[in-house]
Amino acid sequence: MSRLKNNKRVDSLLNDAVQIYYNQEKEQMAQEFTTKDSGKRQEFVTGMKRDIQTDKPRYDLIGSGWDLIKRWAELVGRGALKYGELNFEKAATEEEYRRFRSSAMRHMVQWFQGETDEDHAAAVCFNLAGAEMVRTKLGRIDEKKGLSDADINAIIRNNE
Repeated sequence: MSRLKNNKRVDSLLNDAVQIYYNQEKEQMAQEFTTKDSGKRQEFVTGMKRDIQTDKPRYDLIGSGWDLIKRWAELVGRGALKYGELNFEKAATEEEYRRFRSSAMRHMVQWFQGETDEDHAAAVCFNLAGAEMVRTKLGRIDEKKGLSDADINAIIRNNE
């Protein structure tokens, strides 16, 4: 009988500990995350209500673009083997910014020319993302300056 009481006491203590942990996790999550609300609702025939999708990214409309995202992921996987994981995230200088831009343009030209020696489309995605990452680090979020005609012509000449 005493053993049964001890088991119930242990169960009770465990339940209390789980409840305390759950409440702490719930509080922490409430502090870390918010649920955005437009104030507008879409109601479904079942009665379910959801916030509207207007002005939200529509990843469901990418369609077959997921194949390119997979190829981009494969490209960065190969890069991780060659240079180390997330090596590209070290980039933070003007020189690295220009290198990403130049590589993006070169791969774009190679893609337009139908070259298939590398996955040039995935390389364009990688290099544009890298350029945007460095541009943000440099605090140049609003910059719209493009490559000069001379830069573009040099890239094209180097790929002929």
